Amino acid sequence: MTHATRERRTFRDGLSDGLRRCARSACAIVAAWVMTLPATAMPQGAHHGNEPACLETSASAGLQVKKADVLWGNAHRSKDPAEIDVQMAVDATPEGRRIVEEAIEKGSAQYDILMAKAQARVRRVVSQVAIAEGRDCVVRTGSYRNPDGLSVVDLTDKIVAALENGD
Repeated sequence: MTHATRERRTFRDGLSDGLRRCARSACAIVAAWVMTLPATAMPQGAHHGNEPACLETSASAGLQVKKADVLWGNAHRSKDPAEIDVQMAVDATPEGRRIVEEAIEKGSAQYDILMAKAQARVRRVVSQVAIAEGRDCVVRTGSYRNPDGLSVVDLTDKIVAALENGD
């Protein structure tokens, strides 16, 4: 192998690694951005009858919620749903506290990265607490409609406590 070929291969491999890292960062930033969108900013698509777009409906349970508002589980089959205040949970993470303490500006790269990490931590703790509590679906507070007799339990306090104890 010639010296020039070896240099091209090294450059190409380094470029590939850099692009992969960049793509992972971009995915984290987009995920953080999507989580911060209000429910009203969701794209409008095809409607199912007279229901708003993007709703998951459980025919047996009657729980209706936008897919983006489901933090864990499956709203279609939910029999024991729970809800959490996502902002309170994010604020209880080390990343959320850092954003507040350092007054990191929303929209900056540092904010987006910290928010993505905070939201990933919240989702991990949500799944752990939901399983421990016997819940099959966790949604954002107030994001559902027509619970039709289902008891939707608020797990915010338990999730915040778990986050503050170091998840």
